[in-house]
Amino acid sequence: ILLVSGTGLAREKSRTAHMAALQRHRHTAIFDLDYRPMFWRSPRAYAAAVDDVLPRADIVLGNEDEVRAATGLDDARDGIADLRAAGPRVLILKRGGEGAVLFDGDQVLEVPPVRMEIVNGLGAGDAFLAAVTHGVLRGIDLGTAVRRANWAGAFVASQVPCSEAMPYLKDVDKAVPPIS
Repeated sequence: ILLVSGTGLAREKSRTAHMAALQRHRHTAIFDLDYRPMFWRSPRAYAAAVDDVLPRADIVLGNEDEVRAATGLDDARDGIADLRAAGPRVLILKRGGEGAVLFDGDQVLEVPPVRMEIVNGLGAGDAFLAAVTHGVLRGIDLGTAVRRANWAGAFVASQVPCSEAMPYLKDVDKAVPPIS
C-alpha cells in the first residue's frame, strides 16, 4: 500500500516525490485528502494538486471540509460524486461525531458515530487512516474496516496525548471484531 497525503503535496520536492511514487506504484494507493490551509497558497492550488492524484488513487478519504476544499463544492456529498468521477473506486467520508460514509461502487454504507467524550481531536484522523490501511492489508471487508477506523478515531479523540493515545490492535479487535 502506498499512502499519499494532501499535506505531502503542499511543497515542491515532496510533491514531486509523491507523484513519482504514484506513477511507479502498482498496488493499492490510499490518498488521505489531509487539507491544512496554512500550507497552501490558495484553496485552488490544493484542488489542482488533488486533481493530479485522483486518477492514480484507489481509495480516497477525507472529512467534509477536505472534500469541499478539494472540489470547491459546498455540499460534501456532491463533492464525493465529483471526486469519484475522477477515478478512485472507493471514497470514505469522515464525519467526526456524525460517523462515516463508505462509497464503494454502488454501495453506500453509513457508519454510525461512536459515542465517546471528545478531549483532543489531534491524531484522530491518523488513527482512522491506520485502521483503514490495516483493514485493507489484512483483507478485511471495507465496511468493517471503516467501522474499525471510526472507532479508532473516536478512541484517540477521547484521549489527551494523540501519539500515545493510538489504540492497540487488540483494543480495536475487541471493540469491532473483523468479520473475515
